Parts: sequence; C-alpha cells; structure tokens
Amino acid sequence: MKRALALSLVVVFVTTFLFPVYAFAQYDRELEKAIEKAKAVFEITDAYDNFTYNMHKQGDRTVFDLMWSDEGNKLGTINVSIDTLGRITGYYAYTPNPGNDRPKLPAISREDARKKAEEFIQKVNSVPFEKLQYQDETQRLNVYDTSYYFRYIRVENGIPFSGNSVNISVNNVTGKVESYNCYWNYELKFPDSKEIITLDEAQNIFARELGLKLQYRIRYERDEYNPYLVYTNVYNNHSIDAGTGEIVITDPYYGIYYGGGAEEMKMADSGLHSYAGGNTGASLTPKEQEAIESAAGIMNEEKAEETARKILGIGKEYRMSNINLYKNWINKQDYLWNIYFVTEEVKRDMMINESYSVTIDAKTGEVVNFYKSEYLDKDKQPRYDEKESLKIATDYIKSMQPERYQETEYVTWNQQHYKPMPADEKPRQYYFTFERKTGGAYFPDNGFNVTVDAVTGSVIGYSFNWYKGELPKTEGIISAAEANAFLMEKVGLQLQYVPYREEDAAAKILPPPYEGFDEKVKLVYALKPNVPANIDPYSGEVLDYNGDVYDKGLVAQYTDIKGHYAENKVRELAAFGISLPGEKFEPDSKIIQRDFLYLLQKSVNSYYQYKPEKENDKELYSSLINSGIVKEGEQAPDSYMSRQDAVKFVVRALNFSKVAEIDKGIFALPFKDTAKIDRQLIGYVAIAYGLDIVQGNNGYFNPAGQLTRGQAAVVIYNFLNVR
Repeated sequence: MKRALALSLVVVFVTTFLFPVYAFAQYDRELEKAIEKAKAVFEITDAYDNFTYNMHKQGDRTVFDLMWSDEGNKLGTINVSIDTLGRITGYYAYTPNPGNDRPKLPAISREDARKKAEEFIQKVNSVPFEKLQYQDETQRLNVYDTSYYFRYIRVENGIPFSGNSVNISVNNVTGKVESYNCYWNYELKFPDSKEIITLDEAQNIFARELGLKLQYRIRYERDEYNPYLVYTNVYNNHSIDAGTGEIVITDPYYGIYYGGGAEEMKMADSGLHSYAGGNTGASLTPKEQEAIESAAGIMNEEKAEETARKILGIGKEYRMSNINLYKNWINKQDYLWNIYFVTEEVKRDMMINESYSVTIDAKTGEVVNFYKSEYLDKDKQPRYDEKESLKIATDYIKSMQPERYQETEYVTWNQQHYKPMPADEKPRQYYFTFERKTGGAYFPDNGFNVTVDAVTGSVIGYSFNWYKGELPKTEGIISAAEANAFLMEKVGLQLQYVPYREEDAAAKILPPPYEGFDEKVKLVYALKPNVPANIDPYSGEVLDYNGDVYDKGLVAQYTDIKGHYAENKVRELAAFGISLPGEKFEPDSKIIQRDFLYLLQKSVNSYYQYKPEKENDKELYSSLINSGIVKEGEQAPDSYMSRQDAVKFVVRALNFSKVAEIDKGIFALPFKDTAKIDRQLIGYVAIAYGLDIVQGNNGYFNPAGQLTRGQAAVVIYNFLNVR
C-alpha cells in the first residue's frame, strides 16, 4: 500500500519538476521516508485522507513540504516540511474553530504553554535543544491573539546568533502547538572568542566611528506633524569586528548593479524606470480645486502645466495625461500640483513609453519632485563615475534651491549598498541624499534626493521636502558624548555572531536563498537588539520611535494589591496592557467613568494609545461612541461609575444590546433589589448575570452602588472570559 502511494505521488512530482529519470527512484524512497517520519512524530492518522506535497532545494538538501487534510474538512490541515536527512524544519496545524472574534483571555498560562513548546521542540529533535536560548518576552500580550508565540535563538560558545532560530506558537485555549519554524544552517563554523578586543575598546570605537547623531524626528499626533529632537543611531546594520575593531556591514540590503531603488529593480528587465513621490495628501475634486484656486491664489491647471514644462524643459512631444491638486500634508497651508507627462515612440521595433512625473508648489511654482522614466539603451555604457555624478547632483540642487542648499549636508549613512559587479561594469545610476541640517541637527525627512543617469550625466530624479514650521531649539541639550554614554548604559553593546556573505561578483541579479553566496559567521560587537537606540537630548532617557519615553512594553507592577481579592485578576489584565497608569492601583478607591471606559477600551482595542487623561477624552469617547459602547450624552468622565452603568457598557461591548433592550418582560433576576434597577437596564443586568460577569452580594445587586477599581477589574476580567 505504501509503495503504491509513493508511486502515485511520483506521477504528481513528474508533472511539476524536471529531474533526471535516474533520480525518480531516489526521490520516491526519500519521500516515503519523509511521510513515514512525519506521521510517526505528529501522530497523523488515516482520518486525514487527502494528501499533497511540494518539494524544493536548499543548497544540497531536498526539502519536502507535506500537506494533509480530510475530505469533510472537519479536522483541518497539517503541513510538515522535512528534508532528506529527516530534519523537520516546519510544522503548521490548522483546526476549524467556528466562533466569534471577541477578545478573550487565555485558558492556559504562558508558562504552561512554554513547557508544551519546549516538549515539542525536543520531540521534533531537529536541532540541539541545549543550543537554544529562549528570548524572554516581557512585553504585554494581546487579548485578540489566540496563541502564545515563543522565539529561541541559536547560541554557540555562549554567544547568541540570531541568524538561526526556532519560532513556535501554542494555542492559548487548547494548549496545542499550532506552528513550528526552524531556520538552521548546519554547516556553519563559528569563530572562537579568543584574542578579541574588549567591550571598553568596542565602546570607544562605536563612539568614534559610528556614534549617535542629533536628528529631528516626526511625532504624529492628532493628524499633526510635530518635529522633536533625538540622538539616534543612523548606521543601521553596522557592527564592530570583535577581532580587528573594523566597522563591518552585516546583512546589507542590496540593489542591483543598475543602481536606484526598488522600482528601478523591478523595471530593469523592461528597460524602463518608474517613480512616484511627493508629500501629498488626498486628491481634490474639480469643484474643490476651483474653489481653492479662486480663494487661495493658486495657479490654475494651464499655468501649472506651463510652469512644469518651462522649468524642466519638457517638450511638446510629451503630452499631459493626468493632473491633480493635492494638499501638502506636511505644510498644510500649501497645495501641490502633480502632473504626469507621457510620450510614445518606436525604438528598435518596440513601442516605448517614456514619462515625467512632476510635482510643483501650486503657489510658488517650485519643483517639489520629478522623475523621468526613460528607455535604457544597454549598449551605451556609463561615462560618469560617482564623484562626477555627485558634482552634477550638487550643481543641480544649487540651481534649483541655492539658499536651502546651504542648509543641507551630503550624507551617506542611508545609502543603498550595491551588489558586487564584474570589474568591467559600472553603475548606470547614482542616488544622492542631502539632509537638512539646522542647529547641528539633521532632519532626515527634509532636504534633497537626486538621481543621476551615469550614461548621459543628466538628472532624472529630484525630490525636495522642507518643513516650514518652527523647529525645536538645540540649546540646552546634552552633548553627543553624553548621549553615547547614556546609550552604552541603557542599551549597550554585546558580543554577537552575525552572518556575512561572500557573494558572486559576476552575478547581475540578487541570488535566491542558499545560492550565489557562501554564508559565513563573524563575531562582532553590536547594539543589543529589541531596544531602540534613541536617546532624549534633554534627559538622557531612551525614547521609542514616536518620541515617547520607552517603557519596554513592560507589564504594570502595582505595589498595593498583594493579598487583595482582585490581585490575580488585576495582574492578568495588566499582562495584556489593560491597566491604569501609576505604581499603585488603589483597588478599594472608587473608579471614575474615564478610567473604567479606558480599561474597557483597552480590552476591545489593545492598540489604543492615549492615556486616561482629560486632554484625551475626545479620542476616548469618540472611539467608544463609534463602536456603539457609549451613546451621545452619556459622557461623564469624572463621575463615579455605578454598577448598572458598568454592566450597560460591558454588554454593549459584547454586541448584546439589541437583546438586552427587548422590553417584553422576558428577563428575570434573583436579586432582592431588582426593583431598584433602572427599568431600561434590566436586560443588561440579566445578561451580565447570566454570563457570570457580575454577581450579587448577599442577594443584592446594589445597582446604583459606586464601583471600586478592584471591582472594575473583576468585571473587565469576567467580560474577557465570556466564551
């Protein structure tokens, strides 16, 4: 039977892959072994009566992707990836679970789920378990997740190597492993840690050769564009060789040898380039355009086209195919015309479309950006090197914006790295960045970007962004040396193994994984991962990527709940970010509406960011009203929450309000004070009681009684346990 199954699978295989005939028998046997091992390890029964597979090569290894399902689609699917050496590298199990997508608390603890994950890893036995280091997750959980996620990285000689890892997920209700993914290079050789520079030496090299730069970053708040100052690491993927002390680039992102960005890479084969850019906002309708043109002194379409053609020398052979007016989202008082010109001609018996995409300031006529998409004649070789192209770019900026050019600096830390090329070939384009620099601080979102065609020496791409608002002053800030000291103290360097690649310099395109390069490992000092390398220039605190003090996503640790009846529930909610700010929870204090609704909002929207403060009431209530939890006129943020009102909001969050408001005397309650419950809320209280969200006390519900913070936590906890 097994032999017949294997032979039938080979038929499928032949239609998909072209391998030599002599290899069929070999793959037949290897596939059969893979199926047998997978079924034994994962206890896959014959009830999974559908089977398919794929296969792919990873270097010298063949990997089979095996897929089981059942005819009735009741059991779900099981996918297993296993190589010809019997090493299982992937597992995914899906089980149908009809139900709703309400937020819920897990049925098992994270600690128990981790035990199951580690038992699974050892059962699969594809990598040495003793060489795995668990990455402790102190960050808050999410009530919408149905699984716990665990990550383990490889450790050699006591030094982490995050390039190899095991990722595994465990269902937080059933406790079953749902996915397992192992990326592991079994051929790597790891250099030892003898004769390396010291950590102090590495820190000095970092400060001298890399070091933090003072920058303006953007904080987006309430649709506002607010710059703030930060010392930050601009040299991404740069590390310090632990043996030599040299700066090395680890795992760079490569462009192809034509140069340019992602769109150029996509279009290289067709001989065309494409571009889209500009800090624009929503497109305006013709009526809106007409109103704005007449009211704000904005040039009309005809003038905009004439201006663009004149400044960029766009001839009549290019017809205008599209024009739109946008509001500038950075400088909201400004408007932008975006115009698209296109021409068609026959070259080498091919119809070639070439185009200009142009954006100009609708008042001043300044060119904000443009890109010329043109035919690439690969027979013409580049005549300009990088130095010459840089001068062309510099001169062009000076001709367009001479005064603002003086406030910029040519920077190289964010340039793309190009894949090695044969010695007789040169890049066909160069891309240059000039960042605005004010008061010693760089502004990465401001300045100029220029693309130069190295064949013709012409500028084919240009963008100009300049924030016109007031920037924070740089007086009174700590020095760069002090910022680096804070970085070492609060983030720090550590010894790490990192991958590096010796690539085939003759390759013109990026190789697929495992091909075209020889992966090796280098020992380096690098910044510790998972903590932002951003230092507040005033306080020295670590900042997140929105300019707020980095809180590490840690769970709130209250100092005043030990021994309280609500302690465990408060702690579990806090693990999911459902908590109130401060070191004390004050469980016996009365809770106000703002704080209760904030806890409820965090329960139904874990990504809600605003703190429960008066200035954020508009966002809080707007969100709750839009979701139907609160109705207009019910806002009373500083009032104490009654028990019956708390129930009302919670039942609405369950989307049971239509049932709760049925007024036909169908609800019955066991409370001695049922008559005191607001008649319109009887159904709400009955539903909450029936779902064990609230209980009485000595037979009384006390509907008008004011809820304590501890009681509120119990209500929210019970709400999240409704199955």
